[in-house]
Amino acid sequence: MFSQCSYDLTDLISLNFANLVNINDTSFFYHPQVDYSIYDDTLISVGMHGFYGYEGSEFYGEKNSVNYHIFNEVFLKFLVNF
Repeated sequence: MFSQCSYDLTDLISLNFANLVNINDTSFFYHPQVDYSIYDDTLISVGMHGFYGYEGSEFYGEKNSVNYHIFNEVFLKFLVNF
């Protein structure tokens, strides 16, 4: 099951959130992000990709050998359109 929402906080800042849930094993992926428009063609984004799941589930990572796994990645993106 996938859901996504976006909210314009101001004319220059928008908040975004998306998630993907595997209903069968209750593992999930989530993606919050904040976008800031510097100019009409320049955007800076900061956000993260987060994964959560039990061993053997779809969103379980391979970096941990315990019974459950939480794995997060933080990113900063600079986008220029021309």
